[in-house]
Amino acid sequence: MPGTLPVAGHAALIAIEVDPTGAQGTFTTVPEVTSSIDHNTTRENTEISAHASLVDSYIVSQLIHRDTVNMELSYKHANTVHAALSNHYYSKVLFGMMIIGPDGSAPSTDTIIQSGELISFSKSAPNRNGEYKVTASFRPTGPFKVNGTLYS
Repeated sequence: MPGTLPVAGHAALIAIEVDPTGAQGTFTTVPEVTSSIDHNTTRENTEISAHASLVDSYIVSQLIHRDTVNMELSYKHANTVHAALSNHYYSKVLFGMMIIGPDGSAPSTDTIIQSGELISFSKSAPNRNGEYKVTASFRPTGPFKVNGTLYS
């Protein structure tokens, strides 16, 4: 018997543009997410301390590097959002993704909106309940918004 379709796991919501050719910014929540959703950023830094200095000094890059967003989900073939993820991967489609944290209310609080592509989409063999486990990795690219502020 198929399971229910919970909205998402671990108090965060992840939503995607099911139809990236349609109205920009129309997001649909991805159901059956079973992993936590992490959004990590870093800025490179270079140590420039003088040889005889007793205090370290650094130059911090202005470039923000975003890690891939990884998610696991209980994949349902009949679910249109799951089918869209699969289609986006195999069609090599750039699409929007929105992550809303536990304290969030889109688009201005605890929310990240960005575009990118799926760089991996791995589907395991079905378990004894007939459900598939999918692991997908989203590579963000280009400008993005954090809590309503655009970064480009």
